[in-house]
Amino acid sequence: MGRWIWVLVFFAQASVGFCEDAETGDWIPQWTLYAVAVFIGAIVSFFLNRMARSNRKVILAGSARPGEVIYKQDIQNTIDHGLASVVSSKTQRSQIVHNLSSVVSEKVNQKIAEVTTELQNKYETALAEKEKEQEVVQLKYKNVVQEKNQSEAILQSLAEGLVVVNSKGDVVMMNPAAEKILGVQKDKKIGHPLQEDMKEEGVISMVNETKAKGEKVVEFSSAQQETRKIIRSSSAIVENENGQTVGMVSVLTDITKQRDLDRLKNQFVSNVTHELRTPIVATQKALDVIIDKAAGPITDDQARFLDIARRNMDRLNRLINDILDFSKLEAGKMTLEFASVGPGQVVEEACTALSMWASSKEILLERKVAADLPEVRMDPHRVIQVINNLVSNALKFTPKGGRVTVEVKRSSSGQEVEFSVEDTGIGIAKEDLRKVFERFLQVGERRQTDVSGTGLGLSIAKEIVELHGGRIWVESEKGKWTRFLFILPIAK
Repeated sequence: MGRWIWVLVFFAQASVGFCEDAETGDWIPQWTLYAVAVFIGAIVSFFLNRMARSNRKVILAGSARPGEVIYKQDIQNTIDHGLASVVSSKTQRSQIVHNLSSVVSEKVNQKIAEVTTELQNKYETALAEKEKEQEVVQLKYKNVVQEKNQSEAILQSLAEGLVVVNSKGDVVMMNPAAEKILGVQKDKKIGHPLQEDMKEEGVISMVNETKAKGEKVVEFSSAQQETRKIIRSSSAIVENENGQTVGMVSVLTDITKQRDLDRLKNQFVSNVTHELRTPIVATQKALDVIIDKAAGPITDDQARFLDIARRNMDRLNRLINDILDFSKLEAGKMTLEFASVGPGQVVEEACTALSMWASSKEILLERKVAADLPEVRMDPHRVIQVINNLVSNALKFTPKGGRVTVEVKRSSSGQEVEFSVEDTGIGIAKEDLRKVFERFLQVGERRQTDVSGTGLGLSIAKEIVELHGGRIWVESEKGKWTRFLFILPIAK
């Protein structure tokens, strides 16, 4: 408010020309006017400061222009009261009061008008921004509602059951397929644990099965075979933006019929293969007796044909053994007889059994066994089966004059023993590398004279290695070489 004092001083000085005492006709001294102006300025400053602090309401004069703020009367009264002790002439005092109050009122009204305009502009700007924000919010709300409706429609039409639970295990969402699979009603399950009040007494706890992330198979046992169910549950943990677990979503699939069909298929295959083994073994023994000339002399042509028959019987026997092993692995019934065995021992036994075949194809079969290898906890017969399978494949895909190398050494980590079978054969295309361990699938190109198989050998080898807690993989370059590697943990 200090700047108003100087404004008042200026106007007081300018008003000296008409400040004449009407009664005596004498001019008021200039210093008196300065003193009066300063005094009035102080009063006005005090008055304005008081009005600003108390935030008094605006008083609009009836004759004022629209929007003009009038404090004039209050200002005049205050100035006149202050001048009464300095200027005795009422006329002169009135003139000074009028001039000063006009200036002050004009400046105050001007300032108030500026502030009002500024506030109005800010209000209009804020209002426009608010309207834009509301439009954005409404658009987002419409999109969210649309997406919600689409998601609900998809969930309702899913053939698989979908169950979502929170961190406490209470159900927060369930679709009709899940209600049908579990035999429950959604309205009674929302907000309650899934296993609560289940109808069947023998049901396996869903909470225990779905606490772990991944795929689980849950069997609903029952006294009646018709009501037995086998459910596959694929679960995933739901986390918030901070990485905290807030719930879990599970997709449920009724695989009861599928499991029944698989069981019947496996049972049929097992029965057939077991029935076939008896005549095959008998035929093999008979062929061995004839080829060894124990039943009488045979000609060279007869011996050649009998040898062909024996080799095909051996092949048929291997096929049956593969099917039996595959059935055991699928049913989870393959048992392993673990023992601490030296890796070099199983490599030597496997290579000895195949050395004659390698010689007949004029392929060099090499063995590279590192010294001082630790023992490995394994089922030696099954590991020999794995090595036999890998070496057999190498011999099939390696042309005459090639080389097959079987190597065993300690792995780079020092905690496992690494086995490898490398050949100089035709190799495997890059796009086929990921498919070599699939069941009933044979990749690569062989000559027609090669012995074909069931396509189960590598998948069985993979299962056996994994049952030992190991890992198997393949490396190859098309047209040059192939290397199969697997590692087994060292015996502790």
